[in-house]
Amino acid sequence: FTASAMWACASPFKHTYREDLDNFGEAVVPSGYGSLYLVVPVFVIAVFMHPNLEENIFCDISWTFAMYLESVSLVPQLRMFKKQE
Repeated sequence: FTASAMWACASPFKHTYREDLDNFGEAVVPSGYGSLYLVVPVFVIAVFMHPNLEENIFCDISWTFAMYLESVSLVPQLRMFKKQE
């Protein structure tokens, strides 16, 4: 599924991409690194706030990081839709 979604974004729907609206986080971090605006805070939160599901802390932090990142991953898209109005 992921490969087909990436192919669709790169080929048939490429003309729908609005580069002028896609600048999430670039006021804080260098151009092209807007994802760091979400990834770094989410990682810090995952390190300090994670459940003890396994005896391996790396697995607990990795799982928590993935869950938190998935929760905030739509923020840039929502911001782009809001700017488009």
